[in-house]
Amino acid sequence: MATKSYSERRQAILFVAAREYFRLAAAILDDCQTEAEFTGQSAAWRKKQAAMTAKRGRDLENEGYEQCIASAHASNASYRAHREYERAIDRFEARAAVWGVTPDEIQAKLEATL
Repeated sequence: MATKSYSERRQAILFVAAREYFRLAAAILDDCQTEAEFTGQSAAWRKKQAAMTAKRGRDLENEGYEQCIASAHASNASYRAHREYERAIDRFEARAAVWGVTPDEIQAKLEATL
């Protein structure tokens, strides 16, 4: 088995960390379940925290791509992590709709706190 270069090893570490950040962002959204959370400030807070967490994941992923050319396997794993976060957003918005809360209302609460 060939030894990985330092660049490849750094890239692998950064990609793993990025995927974990995306999983955490999805979990932040998935943990918002109740009417009180969606009608209060919790949903807006979770949306902001998830977005900041996903941004950190993207930053780490971009740093990983700067190290060296990524393998198809690494790129596919990153794509799956992005996709899971996107599905978490869809689930979050679907649960909000059950309680009569629109994404625009969540965004308005978020902007009101800034």
